[in-house]
Amino acid sequence: MIFGGPGFAGGFITGFISGFASRELVGLAIKYGKPIITSMKKYGEEIFEMSKENLAHMGESLEDFVAEVRSDMTKKPETADVVTEEGSEPVMKAKKQVP
Repeated sequence: MIFGGPGFAGGFITGFISGFASRELVGLAIKYGKPIITSMKKYGEEIFEMSKENLAHMGESLEDFVAEVRSDMTKKPETADVVTEEGSEPVMKAKKQVP
């Protein structure tokens, strides 16, 4: 069986080695994991701030676009009278949109 056979001795040895190894692994994870987690947090905050700025800029652009479309929709097109004549008599009077 594992490290000393069945029974109390095998379980004790296995538990002791597992406990010791986990204590050392947790210590290594804290020692080397803390800087990694700190840098991940820092970059996450930077990305969050950049995305807030980008969303604010996109919101302003969208507001400008909506205002421009609304002003175009409410503005009446400029028209001019056009008289089509055959000979000397006017045949039709129409409105033509001026570009």
